[in-house]
Amino acid sequence: MIRFIRWFGIGVLVMLSGLQHLQADDSSTTLSELNALLSRAAAYEYGKDRTALSQMDSLIQSALRSPGQTKAVEKSLIRFLESESTQAGKQFACQKLSVVGTDVCVPVLSRLLKNENTFDMALFALERNSSSRAGAAMRKQLANAAGNQKIGLIHALGHRKDEKSVGEITPLASDRNADIARAAVVALGDIAIPKATSALWSMLPAAETSLKVQILHSLLRCADGARIKGRTAEASSIQESLMGSQYPATIRRAAFGGMCETHPEKMQPLLLATLQGNDPELKTAAIQQIQYAKEASFLKTLAQTIPRQDAAHQLQLMAAFSEMKARNVLEEVTGQIESTNPDVQMAAIRAIGCLGDAGSVKRLVAIASEGGALRETARQALDVLPGQPVDSAIVSGLSSAKNGPVKIELIRSIGERRIVSAANQVSSFVSDPDPAIRLEAIRALGQIASSDRMQELVDILVQTTSPQERIESKKAVAAAALRISDPDLQVKTVLLNAGAVKDAPLKAAFVEILGKTGNPKGLPCILGALKDPDADLQKAGISSLSAWPTADPMQELRDFSRSAKDEQLRMLALRGYVRMIDISTLADEEKADRFREAFQASTEWQIQRTVLTRLNDLDSMTAFRLLAAGLDIPTLKSDAEDRILRWTDRYFKKDPTAIRTVLQKIADTSEDPENVNSAKGWLIRLGKEMK
Repeated sequence: MIRFIRWFGIGVLVMLSGLQHLQADDSSTTLSELNALLSRAAAYEYGKDRTALSQMDSLIQSALRSPGQTKAVEKSLIRFLESESTQAGKQFACQKLSVVGTDVCVPVLSRLLKNENTFDMALFALERNSSSRAGAAMRKQLANAAGNQKIGLIHALGHRKDEKSVGEITPLASDRNADIARAAVVALGDIAIPKATSALWSMLPAAETSLKVQILHSLLRCADGARIKGRTAEASSIQESLMGSQYPATIRRAAFGGMCETHPEKMQPLLLATLQGNDPELKTAAIQQIQYAKEASFLKTLAQTIPRQDAAHQLQLMAAFSEMKARNVLEEVTGQIESTNPDVQMAAIRAIGCLGDAGSVKRLVAIASEGGALRETARQALDVLPGQPVDSAIVSGLSSAKNGPVKIELIRSIGERRIVSAANQVSSFVSDPDPAIRLEAIRALGQIASSDRMQELVDILVQTTSPQERIESKKAVAAAALRISDPDLQVKTVLLNAGAVKDAPLKAAFVEILGKTGNPKGLPCILGALKDPDADLQKAGISSLSAWPTADPMQELRDFSRSAKDEQLRMLALRGYVRMIDISTLADEEKADRFREAFQASTEWQIQRTVLTRLNDLDSMTAFRLLAAGLDIPTLKSDAEDRILRWTDRYFKKDPTAIRTVLQKIADTSEDPENVNSAKGWLIRLGKEMK
């Protein structure tokens, strides 16, 4: 019922919105039109033509500009409610009275309140009527109501903040009906006057656990209500009591937050005293309030308590300072790196990533270069340290670094931070005697090199003899190429070198790079790889074509999958062909035909399963027959069943006999009880439709 009442509220807002362009007519004309419309509305039923109701909305909205007309409208609506109108019509009138109603309409609404069929609509109107007579009528009915009606009245009186109802509502908190008792407690919290607060305190000791929690929440609302009304002493008294250790942590924290809001002038000493104390729950509450204490010097004072906290509150404090970007507490946070608790150490490093500056670079690099559990956290912090001075500190550090691991971390950070200006410096380490430094320099160049360094990167790829360096330099060339917007320039250097090299693995690397770019200008070179006798080069070509951003290589992959002698390469090409079909713009029936072809050509059930997953969006009986074929393959049977059952309605319209045959097969042979029941259900339903 509560949801029903709220629905009324949404409805009235919608129906009375807009319509501001209409001008008020002569009073007698407006009322005459309204009465005529009310006569039509008397027969209105839910779901029928709402024209008369919409026109009444317009007239009532117009009348609201004139107090005299508003009273006349109210009287017309009262007469309407006293007539033999439909339930739907009465509901509409009550909605209007919730807006224009005064104490004049209370008697008729009170009568409706006594009728089970009109109770909800009458309560909706009375709850929103500011007249004292409305509250009196609801209080009177409360004594006679039961069940959901009593609950609705209690909530309505609470929403009205009806102070006179506290005496009637308080005893209901002891009602044997748990929902009534809970509604009474909620309403007392809504009313939030001293009498309601006293009643809540008095019932707290003997209350059952579930109701006790609601009482505590209502007391919090009483404190909030008192604060809003300016009764700060009353509010703080409630909040201070609820901060007691005998209450649940959530209540205590909320009370602490309320105390800070009630007395903002006392918040700083309260936060400091709490963090210096020994109450862990209130410490958490205090940390949650730090975001409202933005004075830099005070935050510094709070940060100085970090070493005296337990690990959990150290983590919370550092997270709070990070969220606030409180950079002036960097020294205190950095000190926690020396903690013996790994979690605290990591939290401190993460906080440095938020709060640190150029001066933090050296410390973070040192931690990362030492390896161990803190390395990745330090790297992440180094990568997100804000500001150009940080970039300068990293580049400067690389110039003076003597230690190999330190050089590696600085080069890595240059790449991750995309410090393009350091490209020359990073390039100088590509020929470093230390292979780990060389490898990191190649990675970083791939992240920061511009188009004018493409040949340099290609030369590294061509000249290196290290398998690992070849892998990284291949990635670097591809990454650098992808940053070049000019299509010709993007692949120019790669194509020139791909045509010149004779080494098959190196040529394969260039083919893979061209595949990463997805540049049509590289397609001929990739297609050429399919014709090369070298299996690795063919594989590189197939992989590149299979990942192509468009379906352009579809025919070439299809042809290769038909002609290849190597079964592994044939299946690799077939897998790519399936993807090309899927991303193509072919019509559904043609797609389904090609999927069927790939399905039948495959010797791997994984490819066949991929085909089945691509059939979902195809409106084609060929697709259905392909799914049906999957029922005969054990590794595909379950998937095929699921997809057939999911799209039964679509296929039934095309071929009822075929779908019934397949459904019967699922019902007879499926090992999944849910699929069996689903198939049988469909058979029953479709049998009825066929009749």
